[in-house]
Amino acid sequence: MKSTKWMSILIVISTMMLPVAALAQATLPPVNSLTPLPAMVETTPLPTALPAVTIPPENVTEVPQLPQVSAGETLEENVVYALPSPEPEPMVQISVQENQYAIDLEAYYSEYADIYISTGEAYMQYPALTREEKERLGAAKARYDAGERPQTSILNRVEDVSISLCQLPPEQYQGEQAFLVLPYRTLTDDELLQIIDAYAAIGMEFQPESLSWRNCMRGGGIECSRSYAGDELERANLLTNMYLWGNAAPEGAFTPQPMDDGVGMILLNEEEFCGMEEYRFFPARRMSDEELLEYIAFDIGEVSVSGDDYSRWENQTRQQLHNLLGMPLTVESRGGYVGKESDWTVFGGDRQAYRTSFYPVGESNWELWNAELSSDGETLISANAVIRGPVAYSDLHCDPFDGKWSELAAEWVQGVRSDSAAPVEVECWGEGSLGLRQFGAVVCLTMDDGSTYTLYMDYVTERPFLVVYMDSERSRANDEYWADDAMEEIRRWREE
Repeated sequence: MKSTKWMSILIVISTMMLPVAALAQATLPPVNSLTPLPAMVETTPLPTALPAVTIPPENVTEVPQLPQVSAGETLEENVVYALPSPEPEPMVQISVQENQYAIDLEAYYSEYADIYISTGEAYMQYPALTREEKERLGAAKARYDAGERPQTSILNRVEDVSISLCQLPPEQYQGEQAFLVLPYRTLTDDELLQIIDAYAAIGMEFQPESLSWRNCMRGGGIECSRSYAGDELERANLLTNMYLWGNAAPEGAFTPQPMDDGVGMILLNEEEFCGMEEYRFFPARRMSDEELLEYIAFDIGEVSVSGDDYSRWENQTRQQLHNLLGMPLTVESRGGYVGKESDWTVFGGDRQAYRTSFYPVGESNWELWNAELSSDGETLISANAVIRGPVAYSDLHCDPFDGKWSELAAEWVQGVRSDSAAPVEVECWGEGSLGLRQFGAVVCLTMDDGSTYTLYMDYVTERPFLVVYMDSERSRANDEYWADDAMEEIRRWREE
Protein backbone atom coordinates (compact mmCIF):
# COMPACT_ATOMS: atom_id res chain seq x y z
CA MET A 1 0.00 0.00 0.00
CA LYS A 2 2.80 2.44 0.88
CA SER A 3 4.73 1.71 -2.31
CA THR A 4 1.64 2.31 -4.44
CA LYS A 5 1.01 5.59 -2.70
CA TRP A 6 4.60 6.82 -3.27
CA MET A 7 4.49 5.81 -6.91
CA SER A 8 1.37 7.94 -7.42
CA ILE A 9 3.06 10.94 -5.83
CA LEU A 10 6.12 10.55 -8.04
CA ILE A 11 3.96 10.39 -11.19
CA VAL A 12 2.20 13.62 -10.24
CA ILE A 13 5.52 15.39 -9.50
CA SER A 14 7.10 14.27 -12.75
CA THR A 15 4.07 15.41 -14.70
CA MET A 16 4.28 18.87 -13.17
CA MET A 17 7.93 19.13 -14.20
CA LEU A 18 7.24 18.48 -17.92
CA PRO A 19 7.53 21.45 -20.31
CA VAL A 20 4.27 23.19 -21.23
CA ALA A 21 4.47 22.06 -24.85
CA ALA A 22 5.06 18.50 -23.85
CA LEU A 23 2.15 18.70 -21.44
CA ALA A 24 -0.08 19.93 -24.24
CA GLN A 25 1.16 17.17 -26.48
CA ALA A 26 0.48 14.65 -23.85
CA THR A 27 -3.00 15.81 -22.96
CA LEU A 28 -4.53 17.06 -26.28
CA PRO A 29 -6.06 14.60 -28.75
CA PRO A 30 -4.05 13.94 -31.94
CA VAL A 31 -4.66 16.08 -35.00
CA ASN A 32 -3.83 15.51 -38.62
CA SER A 33 -0.95 18.03 -38.73
CA LEU A 34 2.71 18.11 -38.05
CA THR A 35 3.58 18.91 -34.45
CA PRO A 36 7.08 20.17 -33.53
CA LEU A 37 9.08 18.03 -31.22
CA PRO A 38 9.40 19.31 -27.67
CA ALA A 39 13.11 20.02 -28.06
CA MET A 40 12.45 22.35 -31.06
CA VAL A 41 9.85 24.55 -29.35
CA GLU A 42 11.06 27.64 -27.52
CA THR A 43 9.01 28.76 -24.61
CA THR A 44 8.30 32.44 -24.15
CA PRO A 45 7.63 33.44 -20.61
CA LEU A 46 4.48 35.51 -20.14
CA PRO A 47 5.02 38.98 -18.64
CA THR A 48 3.86 39.32 -15.14
CA ALA A 49 2.41 42.81 -15.86
CA LEU A 50 1.89 45.15 -18.88
CA PRO A 51 4.22 48.17 -19.03
CA ALA A 52 2.66 51.51 -18.33
CA VAL A 53 1.96 53.72 -21.44
CA THR A 54 2.16 57.47 -21.09
CA ILE A 55 -0.05 59.52 -23.53
CA PRO A 56 0.89 63.16 -24.11
CA PRO A 57 -1.80 65.56 -22.87
CA GLU A 58 -2.20 67.20 -26.26
CA ASN A 59 -3.26 63.88 -27.80
CA VAL A 60 -5.92 63.18 -25.25
CA THR A 61 -9.44 63.49 -26.64
CA GLU A 62 -12.38 63.64 -24.35
CA VAL A 63 -15.23 61.35 -25.33
CA PRO A 64 -18.51 63.27 -25.08
CA GLN A 65 -21.16 61.89 -22.83
CA LEU A 66 -24.17 60.37 -24.50
CA PRO A 67 -27.34 62.42 -24.02
CA GLN A 68 -29.34 61.46 -20.98
CA VAL A 69 -32.83 60.22 -21.48
CA SER A 70 -35.33 60.71 -18.78
CA ALA A 71 -37.80 57.89 -18.95
CA GLY A 72 -38.14 56.90 -15.36
CA GLU A 73 -36.00 54.19 -13.87
CA THR A 74 -36.55 51.85 -16.84
CA LEU A 75 -37.22 52.15 -20.56
CA GLU A 76 -40.32 50.59 -21.93
CA GLU A 77 -40.16 48.19 -24.81
CA ASN A 78 -41.48 49.16 -28.27
CA VAL A 79 -41.44 52.85 -27.37
CA VAL A 80 -39.50 55.42 -29.48
CA TYR A 81 -37.61 58.00 -27.44
CA ALA A 82 -36.41 61.20 -29.23
CA LEU A 83 -32.81 62.06 -28.55
CA PRO A 84 -31.71 65.70 -28.74
CA SER A 85 -29.94 66.58 -31.99
CA PRO A 86 -27.93 69.66 -33.09
CA GLU A 87 -29.48 72.26 -35.37
CA PRO A 88 -28.93 71.48 -39.10
CA GLU A 89 -26.27 73.43 -40.92
CA PRO A 90 -27.75 76.11 -43.26
CA MET A 91 -27.81 75.17 -46.97
CA VAL A 92 -25.80 77.46 -49.25
CA GLN A 93 -27.75 78.28 -52.42
CA ILE A 94 -25.53 79.06 -55.42
CA SER A 95 -27.33 80.66 -58.36
CA VAL A 96 -25.62 81.19 -61.70
CA GLN A 97 -26.90 84.21 -63.61
CA GLU A 98 -27.04 83.50 -67.33
CA ASN A 99 -26.35 86.40 -69.68
CA GLN A 100 -29.24 86.42 -72.13
CA TYR A 101 -27.43 89.10 -74.14
CA ALA A 102 -24.29 86.99 -74.66
CA ILE A 103 -22.92 86.72 -78.19
CA ASP A 104 -23.16 83.09 -79.28
CA LEU A 105 -23.27 82.23 -82.99
CA GLU A 106 -21.81 78.74 -82.77
CA ALA A 107 -25.10 77.05 -83.72
CA TYR A 108 -25.60 79.46 -86.62
CA TYR A 109 -22.14 78.79 -88.05
CA SER A 110 -22.15 75.01 -87.52
CA GLU A 111 -23.48 74.34 -91.02
CA TYR A 112 -21.06 76.87 -92.50
CA ALA A 113 -18.19 75.07 -90.79
CA ASP A 114 -19.11 71.82 -92.55
CA ILE A 115 -19.20 73.61 -95.91
CA TYR A 116 -15.88 75.34 -95.19
CA ILE A 117 -14.19 72.01 -94.46
CA SER A 118 -15.84 70.11 -97.32
CA THR A 119 -14.71 72.74 -99.85
CA GLY A 120 -11.10 72.52 -98.72
CA GLU A 121 -11.31 75.74 -96.69
CA ALA A 122 -12.43 77.73 -99.72
CA TYR A 123 -15.93 78.82 -98.60
CA MET A 124 -16.11 82.60 -98.21
CA GLN A 125 -19.05 83.04 -95.87
CA TYR A 126 -17.26 81.36 -92.98
CA PRO A 127 -15.32 83.61 -90.57
CA ALA A 128 -11.82 82.56 -91.58
CA LEU A 129 -9.16 82.90 -94.22
CA THR A 130 -9.16 80.41 -97.06
CA ARG A 131 -6.40 77.82 -97.23
CA GLU A 132 -4.86 79.59 -100.22
CA GLU A 133 -4.85 82.93 -98.36
CA LYS A 134 -3.17 81.30 -95.36
CA GLU A 135 -0.43 79.97 -97.63
CA ARG A 136 0.26 83.49 -98.94
CA LEU A 137 0.12 85.12 -95.51
CA GLY A 138 3.74 84.21 -94.74
CA ALA A 139 5.00 86.24 -97.67
CA ALA A 140 2.93 89.24 -96.59
CA LYS A 141 4.30 88.90 -93.07
CA ALA A 142 7.86 88.86 -94.43
CA ARG A 143 7.15 92.07 -96.34
CA TYR A 144 5.85 93.72 -93.17
CA ASP A 145 8.84 92.56 -91.11
CA ALA A 146 11.12 94.00 -93.80
CA GLY A 147 9.59 97.43 -93.19
CA GLU A 148 6.93 97.63 -95.92
CA ARG A 149 3.66 99.34 -94.93
CA PRO A 150 0.33 99.60 -96.81
CA GLN A 151 -0.66 102.91 -98.40
CA THR A 152 -4.07 102.94 -96.68
CA SER A 153 -5.20 101.54 -93.34
CA ILE A 154 -8.29 99.41 -92.79
CA LEU A 155 -8.37 100.09 -89.04
CA ASN A 156 -11.82 101.29 -87.89
CA ARG A 157 -13.12 101.84 -91.42
CA VAL A 158 -16.92 102.37 -91.28
CA GLU A 159 -18.05 103.45 -94.77
CA ASP A 160 -17.97 101.63 -98.11
CA VAL A 161 -16.25 98.77 -96.34
CA SER A 162 -14.65 95.88 -98.18
CA ILE A 163 -12.17 95.10 -95.38
CA SER A 164 -12.16 96.62 -91.93
CA LEU A 165 -10.70 95.88 -88.52
CA CYS A 166 -12.96 97.46 -85.87
CA GLN A 167 -11.73 97.85 -82.31
CA LEU A 168 -14.05 96.58 -79.59
CA PRO A 169 -14.35 97.35 -75.87
CA PRO A 170 -13.35 93.90 -74.56
CA GLU A 171 -15.40 94.20 -71.36
CA GLN A 172 -18.56 94.45 -73.51
CA TYR A 173 -17.61 91.80 -76.08
CA GLN A 174 -16.61 88.89 -73.87
CA GLY A 175 -12.91 89.69 -74.03
CA GLU A 176 -12.64 90.29 -77.78
CA GLN A 177 -10.54 93.36 -78.65
CA ALA A 178 -11.07 93.57 -82.42
CA PHE A 179 -13.47 92.40 -85.13
CA LEU A 180 -12.35 91.65 -88.69
CA VAL A 181 -14.75 92.15 -91.62
CA LEU A 182 -13.82 90.31 -94.82
CA PRO A 183 -15.42 90.25 -98.31
CA TYR A 184 -16.89 87.43 -100.37
CA ARG A 185 -13.84 87.05 -102.60
CA THR A 186 -10.17 86.11 -102.43
CA LEU A 187 -7.96 88.62 -100.62
CA THR A 188 -5.04 90.17 -102.47
CA ASP A 189 -1.47 90.19 -101.15
CA ASP A 190 -1.76 93.91 -100.38
CA GLU A 191 -4.98 93.31 -98.40
CA LEU A 192 -3.22 90.65 -96.33
CA LEU A 193 -0.54 93.26 -95.63
CA GLN A 194 -3.27 95.71 -94.56
CA ILE A 195 -4.69 93.17 -92.11
CA ILE A 196 -1.28 92.53 -90.54
CA ASP A 197 -0.67 96.28 -90.26
CA ALA A 198 -4.07 97.01 -88.68
CA TYR A 199 -3.61 94.40 -85.95
CA ALA A 200 -0.09 95.69 -85.25
CA ALA A 201 -1.45 99.23 -84.88
CA ILE A 202 -3.50 98.15 -81.85
CA GLY A 203 -0.70 96.06 -80.35
CA MET A 204 -1.88 92.66 -81.60
CA GLU A 205 -0.36 90.04 -83.88
CA PHE A 206 -2.64 88.70 -86.57
CA GLN A 207 -3.09 84.95 -86.17
CA PRO A 208 -5.53 83.48 -88.71
CA GLU A 209 -6.20 80.39 -86.59
CA SER A 210 -7.73 82.63 -83.91
CA LEU A 211 -10.50 83.90 -86.22
CA SER A 212 -14.03 82.74 -85.38
CA TRP A 213 -17.59 84.04 -85.20
CA ARG A 214 -16.53 85.86 -82.03
CA ASN A 215 -14.26 88.24 -83.91
CA CYS A 216 -14.90 87.94 -87.65
CA MET A 217 -17.62 88.14 -90.32
CA ARG A 218 -17.04 87.25 -93.93
CA GLY A 219 -19.01 87.67 -97.14
CA GLY A 220 -22.32 88.82 -95.68
CA GLY A 221 -23.00 85.58 -93.83
CA ILE A 222 -24.74 87.40 -90.99
CA GLU A 223 -25.71 91.04 -90.48
CA CYS A 224 -25.04 91.66 -86.77
CA SER A 225 -22.89 90.53 -83.87
CA ARG A 226 -26.07 89.33 -82.16
CA SER A 227 -29.80 89.84 -82.60
CA TYR A 228 -32.07 91.69 -80.22
CA ALA A 229 -32.50 89.83 -76.92
CA GLY A 230 -34.65 90.16 -73.84
CA ASP A 231 -37.00 93.13 -74.18
CA GLU A 232 -34.82 94.97 -76.71
CA LEU A 233 -36.97 94.18 -79.76
CA GLU A 234 -40.19 95.25 -78.06
CA ARG A 235 -38.58 98.47 -76.85
CA ALA A 236 -37.02 99.12 -80.27
CA ASN A 237 -40.42 98.79 -82.00
CA LEU A 238 -42.03 101.15 -79.52
CA LEU A 239 -39.20 103.67 -79.80
CA THR A 240 -39.33 103.50 -83.61
CA ASN A 241 -43.00 104.47 -83.62
CA MET A 242 -42.36 107.23 -81.08
CA TYR A 243 -39.53 108.59 -83.21
CA LEU A 244 -41.54 108.46 -86.44
CA TRP A 245 -44.50 110.18 -84.83
CA GLY A 246 -42.28 112.88 -83.38
CA ASN A 247 -42.84 111.81 -79.76
CA ALA A 248 -39.22 110.88 -78.99
CA ALA A 249 -35.75 111.92 -80.10
CA PRO A 250 -32.29 110.82 -78.96
CA GLU A 251 -30.32 113.09 -76.68
CA GLY A 252 -27.03 112.35 -78.44
CA ALA A 253 -25.84 111.35 -81.89
CA PHE A 254 -25.14 107.79 -82.94
CA THR A 255 -21.47 106.98 -83.54
CA PRO A 256 -20.70 104.14 -85.98
CA GLN A 257 -17.59 102.97 -84.15
CA PRO A 258 -18.39 100.37 -81.45
CA MET A 259 -15.21 101.18 -79.51
CA ASP A 260 -16.56 104.29 -77.79
CA ASP A 261 -19.80 102.95 -76.31
CA GLY A 262 -20.15 99.33 -77.47
CA VAL A 263 -22.85 99.98 -80.10
CA GLY A 264 -21.96 100.58 -83.74
CA MET A 265 -22.83 100.02 -87.38
CA ILE A 266 -20.56 100.02 -90.44
CA LEU A 267 -21.79 100.52 -94.00
CA LEU A 268 -20.64 97.82 -96.41
CA ASN A 269 -19.83 97.74 -100.09
CA GLU A 270 -22.82 95.54 -100.88
CA GLU A 271 -21.19 94.11 -104.00
CA GLU A 272 -18.55 92.55 -101.74
CA PHE A 273 -21.06 91.10 -99.25
CA CYS A 274 -23.74 89.40 -101.37
CA GLY A 275 -25.99 92.47 -101.31
CA MET A 276 -25.76 93.14 -97.56
CA GLU A 277 -25.55 96.88 -96.88
CA GLU A 278 -24.55 97.11 -93.22
CA TYR A 279 -23.17 95.25 -90.23
CA ARG A 280 -24.34 96.08 -86.71
CA PHE A 281 -22.43 95.73 -83.47
CA PHE A 282 -24.54 94.98 -80.39
CA PRO A 283 -22.63 94.37 -77.12
CA ALA A 284 -23.07 91.41 -74.78
CA ARG A 285 -25.27 93.41 -72.42
CA ARG A 286 -28.72 94.99 -72.37
CA MET A 287 -28.85 98.12 -74.49
CA SER A 288 -30.44 101.24 -73.02
CA ASP A 289 -33.40 103.14 -74.51
CA GLU A 290 -31.07 105.99 -75.45
CA GLU A 291 -28.72 103.64 -77.33
CA LEU A 292 -31.62 102.06 -79.19
CA LEU A 293 -33.10 105.46 -80.02
CA GLU A 294 -29.76 106.76 -81.31
CA TYR A 295 -29.44 103.74 -83.57
CA ILE A 296 -33.05 104.08 -84.80
CA ALA A 297 -32.59 107.78 -85.64
CA PHE A 298 -29.34 107.03 -87.46
CA ASP A 299 -30.93 104.18 -89.43
CA ILE A 300 -34.16 105.98 -90.39
CA GLY A 301 -32.75 109.45 -90.82
CA GLU A 302 -34.58 112.72 -90.47
CA VAL A 303 -38.35 112.40 -90.18
CA SER A 304 -40.20 114.55 -92.72
CA VAL A 305 -43.77 113.84 -91.60
CA SER A 306 -45.61 114.74 -88.44
CA GLY A 307 -47.55 112.74 -85.92
CA ASP A 308 -50.77 114.17 -87.37
CA ASP A 309 -49.89 112.63 -90.76
CA TYR A 310 -49.37 109.20 -89.22
CA SER A 311 -52.60 109.43 -87.28
CA ARG A 312 -54.53 110.37 -90.43
CA TRP A 313 -52.94 107.57 -92.49
CA GLU A 314 -53.68 105.01 -89.81
CA ASN A 315 -57.35 105.92 -89.73
CA GLN A 316 -57.59 105.92 -93.53
CA THR A 317 -55.89 102.51 -93.77
CA ARG A 318 -58.21 101.10 -91.13
CA GLN A 319 -61.26 102.28 -93.08
CA GLN A 320 -59.94 100.99 -96.43
CA LEU A 321 -59.24 97.54 -94.99
CA HIS A 322 -62.74 97.48 -93.53
CA ASN A 323 -64.29 98.43 -96.88
CA LEU A 324 -62.25 96.10 -99.09
CA LEU A 325 -61.41 93.09 -96.88
CA GLY A 326 -63.99 93.24 -94.12
CA MET A 327 -61.52 93.96 -91.33
CA PRO A 328 -63.25 94.96 -88.06
CA LEU A 329 -62.76 98.57 -87.08
CA THR A 330 -61.98 97.51 -83.51
CA VAL A 331 -58.41 96.36 -84.13
CA GLU A 332 -55.17 97.83 -82.88
CA SER A 333 -52.22 99.10 -84.89
CA ARG A 334 -48.61 98.41 -83.99
CA GLY A 335 -47.45 101.62 -85.66
CA GLY A 336 -46.35 102.30 -89.22
CA TYR A 337 -43.71 103.93 -91.38
CA VAL A 338 -43.33 105.62 -94.75
CA GLY A 339 -41.33 104.55 -97.78
CA LYS A 340 -41.50 103.63 -101.43
CA GLU A 341 -43.27 100.59 -102.80
CA SER A 342 -39.94 99.27 -104.03
CA ASP A 343 -38.71 99.18 -100.42
CA TRP A 344 -40.98 96.21 -99.75
CA THR A 345 -41.37 94.33 -103.03
CA VAL A 346 -39.17 93.73 -106.06
CA PHE A 347 -41.94 94.70 -108.45
CA GLY A 348 -43.03 97.80 -106.53
CA GLY A 349 -43.00 101.24 -108.09
CA ASP A 350 -41.92 104.63 -106.79
CA ARG A 351 -45.20 105.57 -105.13
CA GLN A 352 -44.81 106.87 -101.58
CA ALA A 353 -46.75 104.67 -99.20
CA TYR A 354 -47.61 104.26 -95.56
CA ARG A 355 -47.16 100.69 -94.34
CA THR A 356 -48.74 99.30 -91.20
CA SER A 357 -50.20 96.19 -89.54
CA PHE A 358 -53.34 95.57 -87.52
CA TYR A 359 -54.07 92.88 -84.94
CA PRO A 360 -57.27 91.80 -83.20
CA VAL A 361 -57.85 93.17 -79.72
CA GLY A 362 -56.86 90.44 -77.25
CA GLU A 363 -55.39 87.03 -78.05
CA SER A 364 -58.51 85.19 -79.23
CA ASN A 365 -57.18 84.21 -82.67
CA TRP A 366 -54.33 84.57 -85.12
CA GLU A 367 -55.80 87.08 -87.56
CA LEU A 368 -53.49 89.70 -89.06
CA TRP A 369 -53.83 92.47 -91.63
CA ASN A 370 -50.85 94.09 -93.38
CA ALA A 371 -51.40 97.06 -95.68
CA GLU A 372 -49.79 99.74 -97.84
CA LEU A 373 -51.68 103.00 -98.31
CA SER A 374 -50.72 105.68 -100.82
CA SER A 375 -49.43 108.84 -99.16
CA ASP A 376 -52.40 110.81 -100.53
CA GLY A 377 -54.57 108.53 -98.43
CA GLU A 378 -56.89 107.67 -101.32
CA THR A 379 -55.65 104.28 -102.51
CA LEU A 380 -55.03 101.00 -100.73
CA ILE A 381 -52.06 99.79 -102.79
CA SER A 382 -51.88 96.28 -101.39
CA ALA A 383 -52.92 94.23 -98.39
CA ASN A 384 -52.91 90.70 -97.12
CA ALA A 385 -55.14 89.22 -94.49
CA VAL A 386 -54.46 86.04 -92.56
CA ILE A 387 -57.87 84.76 -91.45
CA ARG A 388 -57.09 81.57 -89.62
CA GLY A 389 -59.79 81.24 -86.99
CA PRO A 390 -59.71 77.86 -85.25
CA VAL A 391 -56.74 75.89 -86.60
CA ALA A 392 -57.75 72.63 -88.26
CA TYR A 393 -54.77 70.32 -88.73
CA SER A 394 -55.45 68.13 -91.75
CA ASP A 395 -53.69 66.72 -94.77
CA LEU A 396 -56.95 66.62 -96.73
CA HIS A 397 -56.55 66.94 -100.49
CA CYS A 398 -59.45 67.87 -102.78
CA ASP A 399 -59.90 68.79 -106.42
CA PRO A 400 -58.85 72.45 -106.53
CA PHE A 401 -60.52 72.88 -109.92
CA ASP A 402 -63.92 71.98 -108.56
CA GLY A 403 -66.18 74.93 -109.38
CA LYS A 404 -67.36 75.30 -105.80
CA TRP A 405 -64.03 76.86 -104.72
CA SER A 406 -64.38 79.67 -107.26
CA GLU A 407 -67.97 80.22 -106.20
CA LEU A 408 -67.06 80.36 -102.50
CA ALA A 409 -64.20 82.77 -103.22
CA ALA A 410 -66.43 85.13 -105.23
CA GLU A 411 -69.12 85.03 -102.53
CA TRP A 412 -66.60 85.93 -99.85
CA VAL A 413 -65.20 88.93 -101.78
CA GLN A 414 -68.60 90.34 -102.62
CA GLY A 415 -69.70 89.77 -99.03
CA VAL A 416 -66.88 91.83 -97.48
CA ARG A 417 -66.73 94.69 -99.97
CA SER A 418 -68.84 97.69 -99.07
CA ASP A 419 -69.29 98.87 -102.69
CA SER A 420 -70.90 97.32 -105.74
CA ALA A 421 -67.67 96.17 -107.43
CA ALA A 422 -67.99 92.76 -109.06
CA PRO A 423 -65.51 90.18 -110.36
CA VAL A 424 -65.05 90.08 -114.12
CA GLU A 425 -62.71 87.07 -114.16
CA VAL A 426 -62.29 84.12 -111.82
CA GLU A 427 -59.39 81.71 -112.32
CA CYS A 428 -58.26 78.72 -110.28
CA TRP A 429 -54.50 78.33 -109.97
CA GLY A 430 -54.52 74.84 -108.51
CA GLU A 431 -53.70 73.56 -105.03
CA GLY A 432 -51.57 75.48 -102.53
CA SER A 433 -50.00 74.68 -99.18
CA LEU A 434 -51.37 76.60 -96.21
CA GLY A 435 -48.71 75.31 -93.83
CA LEU A 436 -49.19 72.99 -90.85
CA ARG A 437 -50.10 70.11 -93.22
CA GLN A 438 -53.04 72.09 -94.55
CA PHE A 439 -53.97 72.49 -98.19
CA GLY A 440 -56.44 74.50 -100.20
CA ALA A 441 -57.48 75.78 -103.61
CA VAL A 442 -55.87 78.99 -104.87
CA VAL A 443 -58.40 81.22 -106.64
CA CYS A 444 -57.70 84.62 -108.26
CA LEU A 445 -60.47 87.17 -108.87
CA THR A 446 -60.05 90.23 -111.10
CA MET A 447 -62.49 93.01 -110.23
CA ASP A 448 -64.06 95.49 -112.62
CA ASP A 449 -61.83 98.28 -111.24
CA GLY A 450 -58.67 96.31 -112.15
CA SER A 451 -57.83 95.25 -108.58
CA THR A 452 -57.27 91.58 -107.80
CA TYR A 453 -57.92 89.20 -104.91
CA THR A 454 -55.98 85.96 -104.50
CA LEU A 455 -57.68 83.66 -102.01
CA TYR A 456 -56.28 80.48 -100.49
CA MET A 457 -59.44 78.50 -99.73
CA ASP A 458 -59.03 76.01 -96.89
CA TYR A 459 -60.36 72.54 -97.83
CA VAL A 460 -61.48 71.87 -94.25
CA THR A 461 -63.24 75.11 -93.28
CA GLU A 462 -64.17 76.06 -96.88
CA ARG A 463 -63.21 79.62 -95.98
CA PRO A 464 -60.25 81.81 -97.00
CA PHE A 465 -57.11 81.13 -95.02
CA LEU A 466 -55.11 83.93 -96.68
CA VAL A 467 -56.29 86.78 -98.88
CA VAL A 468 -53.91 88.96 -100.94
CA TYR A 469 -55.28 92.21 -102.37
CA MET A 470 -53.58 94.45 -104.97
CA ASP A 471 -54.87 97.59 -106.66
CA SER A 472 -54.81 97.83 -110.45
CA GLU A 473 -51.32 99.39 -110.68
CA ARG A 474 -49.69 96.90 -108.32
CA SER A 475 -51.49 93.98 -110.05
CA ARG A 476 -50.19 95.07 -113.45
CA ALA A 477 -46.61 95.37 -112.14
CA ASN A 478 -46.93 91.94 -110.54
CA ASP A 479 -48.13 90.32 -113.77
CA GLU A 480 -45.33 91.91 -115.80
CA TYR A 481 -42.68 90.81 -113.32
CA TRP A 482 -43.78 87.19 -113.26
CA ALA A 483 -44.33 87.11 -117.00
CA ASP A 484 -40.76 88.30 -117.55
CA ASP A 485 -39.54 85.77 -115.03
CA ALA A 486 -41.45 82.97 -116.75
CA MET A 487 -40.09 83.97 -120.16
CA GLU A 488 -36.58 83.98 -118.74
CA GLU A 489 -37.11 80.45 -117.44
CA ILE A 490 -38.36 79.35 -120.86
CA ARG A 491 -35.37 80.92 -122.60
CA ARG A 492 -32.98 79.26 -120.14
CA TRP A 493 -34.70 75.90 -120.67
CA ARG A 494 -34.40 76.20 -124.46
CA GLU A 495 -30.71 77.09 -124.25
CA GLU A 496 -30.02 74.04 -122.10
